[in-house]
Amino acid sequence: MKIKQLLYPQRCKKCGKDLPPEQFILCPDCLAKGSYWLYDKFTVEGADAADAPLVYRDFVRGAMHAYKFQHRRAYADWFAQLAGDCLQGYLDCWKPDFITFVPLSWLRWMKRGYNQSGLAAKLVARRFALPCKRVLRKRAFVRVQSSLPHEARAQNIKGAFRLCRGAGLQGKRVLLIDDVITTGATAAECVRMLRAAGAEAVFVLSLTKTPVLRR
Repeated sequence: MKIKQLLYPQRCKKCGKDLPPEQFILCPDCLAKGSYWLYDKFTVEGADAADAPLVYRDFVRGAMHAYKFQHRRAYADWFAQLAGDCLQGYLDCWKPDFITFVPLSWLRWMKRGYNQSGLAAKLVARRFALPCKRVLRKRAFVRVQSSLPHEARAQNIKGAFRLCRGAGLQGKRVLLIDDVITTGATAAECVRMLRAAGAEAVFVLSLTKTPVLRR
């Protein structure tokens, strides 16, 4: 048995059908039928543009939870595949020089063993033959954003990030990968740091986005 067969689900998580080659988690039929796609537009403060392929609810929410908290690293392929499909339509306009990602603190990285945004970012970068660079680091002991009410998140994340040495952002067009955007406070703080370091343009591509609230 190939190592790939041990690592990746070989059957659709919804219907149980065998998955075609290079298809992950869901078969094409289930993916087409599900209400997984994000159609609403959203913005991230300071970013030139932002988008995400998937709505963070139901099956997608469960898959992201498994990816982040149940050591399902193989799910990176599914999220990266759909994020890459989303990015495809923007490449000629955004023209990123490189891809980066929202960092984890070293404590959370040690506990999890990987950065979910970083894994997906590397796969997306490989698909489009773009460099993937870690240019931000996150200090330890920042409260988890999901544990806070929405109105407290911007203040909590303020000052949480630092630039890595030799980031080389002056005049660059940067694509930032995030895992889940809710209020956008974390992505906005990253964007602020990237712009302060001289980035010419910053675009945000999140793997998922929470549903847009209707008023």
